[in-house]
Amino acid sequence: WLGDAVLALPALELLAAAGATLEVLARRGTERVFADAVAAGNLHTTSATSRTRRLRDAWSRRRCAPDAVLVLPPSFAAALLAVATRAPVRVGVATQHRAALLTHTVPAPSRNVHLAQADADLARRLLQALGLAGARLAGTAAALPWPRLRAGALEQSAAAALLAKH
Repeated sequence: WLGDAVLALPALELLAAAGATLEVLARRGTERVFADAVAAGNLHTTSATSRTRRLRDAWSRRRCAPDAVLVLPPSFAAALLAVATRAPVRVGVATQHRAALLTHTVPAPSRNVHLAQADADLARRLLQALGLAGARLAGTAAALPWPRLRAGALEQSAAAALLAKH
């Protein structure tokens, strides 16, 4: 899950560059990955183990009335979470019999497509579905940023202390 979270960052950057307000529902343990990409109040954590808890957390997001949901994990459960938000636009890969849960689908990428690129392609599809694929995205298709994590002051301090001990 951690690697998938890191590889989702370029897609989130693409959406932010297009002017989208981002909200992320992240499994516990991956939330720090999204801390630099999403405003503090828009990052929500959910259970890493309980499907029922994740569904309840997604259901509670419908109060925010999201315009769209980008479903990056290719699982049926992830698409079901998107339905629970009641977002009118739900974009994801058509795998595991989940096409009926999504409003806009793309075929599964071939094995030679990097996951970061596949996620960015899904983000572009979401922007197209929302009618935002025009001038606001000029140049972003060619300049996909590589996934990267930024260490905050706390992480840097902890790393320095660890290095000093060894």
